[in-house]
Amino acid sequence: MRHPSTGALAVLAPLFACLAGAPALRGTPPPRSPTPWPRQLLGEAAGLSPLETAKVEQGDVVVRLLHATTGHEIAVSGAVRVASSKEAYLELAGDVPRLKRGPAVLQLGVFGTLPGEVSVLIADLVREKSPAGPDKTVVIGYSQGHVGYMLRPEDWVLGGYEPSVTFWGPLEAEYIVEKLVALMPLVQTPARENAVDGGTTRVATARMTDNLQIDDPAPMAGTIPSTVPDVTWARTGTPTQAQPAATIPRVSGIATFTWFGDDPQVKTPKVTLEYEMVPGSGVYLPVVRKSGRHVEDTEIVLAYTPSPLQRSGPQTHVWVAEWQAVPWAGITTGNTDLDARGGVTLGKYRFTVEGKGWTISSNPFEVVPGGVAIGTVQRTGGNIRTAVNWHAPKGWRLMDMNLMSNQPVPVRSQTVTVTLRNLANAAVYSDAVPTDANGIAIVPDNATATTVQVTDRYGNTQSASIP
Repeated sequence: MRHPSTGALAVLAPLFACLAGAPALRGTPPPRSPTPWPRQLLGEAAGLSPLETAKVEQGDVVVRLLHATTGHEIAVSGAVRVASSKEAYLELAGDVPRLKRGPAVLQLGVFGTLPGEVSVLIADLVREKSPAGPDKTVVIGYSQGHVGYMLRPEDWVLGGYEPSVTFWGPLEAEYIVEKLVALMPLVQTPARENAVDGGTTRVATARMTDNLQIDDPAPMAGTIPSTVPDVTWARTGTPTQAQPAATIPRVSGIATFTWFGDDPQVKTPKVTLEYEMVPGSGVYLPVVRKSGRHVEDTEIVLAYTPSPLQRSGPQTHVWVAEWQAVPWAGITTGNTDLDARGGVTLGKYRFTVEGKGWTISSNPFEVVPGGVAIGTVQRTGGNIRTAVNWHAPKGWRLMDMNLMSNQPVPVRSQTVTVTLRNLANAAVYSDAVPTDANGIAIVPDNATATTVQVTDRYGNTQSASIP
């Protein structure tokens, strides 16, 4: 993958600045217009239109990506700061050696490009080794290629996600930095060198022959196992059964479906969430977003396990789909705001899976009220204070901007119905009250009350004993 050459932009930057109204030397009258050749350069090399060139002349900023003609992995370009009139600068801009030696040059710097996601330690290393000095060196990542994360060895050996996306090992980034730093002096000499000479036009990738076996068709593809294999990976743990549970409570409920599918090298299954539009009809249609698109895959966590793990012959390919019962993006009845997480549409749903030449559907499962969790209940100052939360112990969908999604999340600043009940389960008090910013609902105490029941605005209910 190649990226636009940011180095070309850096080379033109001084020219842009000059045309955009750089201050003239004292006593030098401002030019009436740029000389013809800079206009021609901006048009031919930078691809600027006459209108964009006019904007540059007026001092406006114009952005243009310049595409590299070759796929080199690293590049350096010079940055020049001058004290000169536009006329004097333009006269010298075509003669780089003369310009660099001229008294108008105040500062020389370099831009260095790296083909990956640059860590802070690697950027510091480039600046430290740059012949222009740290304060005159700009490091640009994601440039002219992508070799993954670029890490120092001491960072790489710590493990984690980033090293797993470092394609050439712990010394990759430092090796590339060494090559980059070796190029930097070229942009500081009077000569206009061509660093491409003697180099390569591409990264030399390793050649290999992959003899990995493929199951096509895969054994039992498009069938539902009577027993889930012992070693089956899923986000919430190995499923205890292949079919979803009959009822799934809002927020905390996870619908899980397991099946035998295709070898992933042949086809990845397409999983769609469907809804019984008319209760009792048995007719299920794809759940749709406001845009009209189906709810599939992105709302559903998909896990895969080959069975057995170590191939000794054809394998069965076990797939698991998991869906948390919270509103999906673009839900047509309600919204996806965090304060609406308890409001997913009630009713019967199912999964439908499409593979290579086969389609299967799970048993229906019904989404029912649930997900409300009562935290601390206190009798204090003649009141009952109740902490109202939503809680999904195995959930992964975002519930709060600051709290973990699988921990209790306060139902903040919402109206809830609080009912106090006595030992006979008779209501002795009930009222709709607002929760505060911490999810606390406060109602007057009743001496006979032994249980508090909280119902949120979506009808999700939970009860707890009063100490």
